[in-house]
Amino acid sequence: MTESQWPMARVAGHTIAGQALLALGRINDAKDELNNAQRESESLPPRTAAALPYPSVLRGEIFLRESRKQDAEGVLTDVQKSILAMPGPDAWSGATFQLETMAQSARAAGDWELAGLTAKNMIEHNPSYAGGYYAMALVAAQSKDQAAESRLFVTARKLWARADADLPELGAMNQAGTLDQ
Repeated sequence: MTESQWPMARVAGHTIAGQALLALGRINDAKDELNNAQRESESLPPRTAAALPYPSVLRGEIFLRESRKQDAEGVLTDVQKSILAMPGPDAWSGATFQLETMAQSARAAGDWELAGLTAKNMIEHNPSYAGGYYAMALVAAQSKDQAAESRLFVTARKLWARADADLPELGAMNQAGTLDQ
């Protein structure tokens, strides 16, 4: 993707590469990919570049890894507002996955406030998506709210009733003892 003839594909490619590098713990390489994505964004019409959430998501995730909580929350909260406002079915589906990624990044960085906000946005955006309830249950568990944790896990389990048995989230809920309820 980073070699595509289309600038939007290159922006997305550099962003995805940056996220993969972050997952590998290679923050400086991820920053290089962010710089590449931002440079590619400059060749896009300003309105198009402003509407693309990808580089901002990567920037926010880098801030999370650098323990720059306030910066990360500002960037990722703005991104969430932006992606939730995008019209159309593709944008609606994409928002679910972007929110999921941001929630995972927030939890991994220990930013439970951002994780909770993101989980809330996931549930409001798509009340039929089990992942939002699962994410909110993890936030409830972190805050030692066992009643909310249990209730949210039960909802997630019901929504995942037809999911593959080896879905990692089902295994995690099983370890937490919530599948017996």
